[in-house]
Amino acid sequence: GYVKDVAFSNGDFIANKRWTVGRTIDGTLPENVSRDIYFSPFQVSWNFLRVMGIDIVDGRGFSLEDIQSASGGLIFTEASKAQYYLSTDNSVAPRGVSVPIVGFCRNVNARSLHEEQGAFAFYCMGQDEMGRSGQKYYPMHNVYIRLNAGVDVAEAAEHIKKCIMDYFPGLVPASFDVEFFDDVLRRQYEREQRL
Repeated sequence: GYVKDVAFSNGDFIANKRWTVGRTIDGTLPENVSRDIYFSPFQVSWNFLRVMGIDIVDGRGFSLEDIQSASGGLIFTEASKAQYYLSTDNSVAPRGVSVPIVGFCRNVNARSLHEEQGAFAFYCMGQDEMGRSGQKYYPMHNVYIRLNAGVDVAEAAEHIKKCIMDYFPGLVPASFDVEFFDDVLRRQYEREQRL
């Protein structure tokens, strides 16, 4: 087969603009450290980091149990961990639901290279937030597909398009793109160099 794994997100992984939220850190922190945290959460499926090849450097990755739990989980970057003195003993409290920090990943650039990266976390939404907001507000409409090693990429792209058309028979082929993340990154960096 062509496909090794499939993951989802709510938006583009590489984005020029990201929204930032202010929240409160629960748990133990060093003395005289603020409990306020400002970061950009990026909602993903439980297997997103694995599919994208993003390494966990402390704690653990997301699991199916995270989406089945009430609160879900957060994985911050190493830079965010250092900036806010975070650990896996901490949680972040958005709107009354305390979301545990389950791990930390290597640093990723999820914004334009011309912008400060800022604190960033992958967010696997739990049942409480899904029940409150419903997936209609936070649909994960971006699909990330990891191909098996050695497959013909053009054939795989055609196979994926056919599967999409078979699953959504009324869909117009021009209404969706199958593009490779390497190409997305290349275009982003080419744009960045022209700025």
